[in-house]
Amino acid sequence: MKTTQPTNDDSSKALAPLKALLAKARPTIQASLPSGLTVDRQIRVTVLAVSTTPKLAQCSPVSILQACLHASQLGLEFGGPLGHAYPVPYWSAKRKCLEAQCLIGYRGLIALARRGGEITSVEMHAVHERDDFSFRWGLTPELSHTPCRVKEHGPLIAAYALVRFATGEAQFDVLWRAEIDAIRARMRPHRDDTLTPWDTDFDEMAKKTAFRRLSKVLPLKIETAIALGDALEKIDLRPEGDTIEVQVNEEGEVAPSLADKVRKQATDVLVESQSSQ
Repeated sequence: MKTTQPTNDDSSKALAPLKALLAKARPTIQASLPSGLTVDRQIRVTVLAVSTTPKLAQCSPVSILQACLHASQLGLEFGGPLGHAYPVPYWSAKRKCLEAQCLIGYRGLIALARRGGEITSVEMHAVHERDDFSFRWGLTPELSHTPCRVKEHGPLIAAYALVRFATGEAQFDVLWRAEIDAIRARMRPHRDDTLTPWDTDFDEMAKKTAFRRLSKVLPLKIETAIALGDALEKIDLRPEGDTIEVQVNEEGEVAPSLADKVRKQATDVLVESQSSQ
C-alpha cells in the first residue's frame, strides 16, 4: 500500500491561515519588537519553524501568534538560529487540542540578564555523577566543577547557574537532582503520551531551572526584564499553560501580566481579521 506524501502545495495550503493572521498582525508584532529585530524576519522564522515541525502545524494560528508576541515583547528572536525562543506544541487539557507556546531558551535568558549591563557573563551547567563537583555556602561561597572527560559520565546529579557582575563579584545557585525532579513532576501533562522538553532535553531544562531560581534573587536594575522571562517560563514549563502570575505595580494595583497582554493582542487581531472577511 502506497503512502501519500504531503506536497509543497499541501504545506502551503496548511500554512495559509497562519500566514494570513501574521500578515494581519504585522503592525502589532512590529510595535512589540525592539530596534534590533525586524518584523519581516520575526514572521519569516515563525513560519519556517511551523513548516518544519508537523505538530506545530496542528496548533491553532492564534496560539502561534500569541507565542510569537511573547518573544517579540521580550525582544527575543522567535524560532531563529540565535536560540532565544522557540514555538513548542503542547496538549491543552482545557481546550482538548494542541496549542503552541513560547519556550525561552537558555540563550534567551542570558540575553535578558545581560541586557542592562550589570552582568558580564552567565553560565549554566549540568553536573554528572563522575564529575568532580563541590560547593559551599557561607560568608565566602565557593564552587568548583571539573567535568568528567569520558563519554560515560553517569546520570545528572545536579545543575547550577553562575553569573558574574561588572563589579567582579559572582553569584550562583545549585539544584540537586531531587529538587529538579520535584519541579519536573509539577509540570507533568495530563496526557501520558505528550512529550515535553523535559523528556527530550532534560539537561537543558535542568540548567535553565537553576538559572530561573537564581534570577529571582539577583540584585539588578533589570529585575523587571528577568521577572518577565521568569513569569513567561512558568507558563512555558507548565504544559497546560493555565497558571499565570499576577504582577502588582508600585502603587499596589494589579497589573496585567505579559501573557494577558499578548493574549488580548492576538484576540484583537483575530476579531479584526474575521470581521473584515
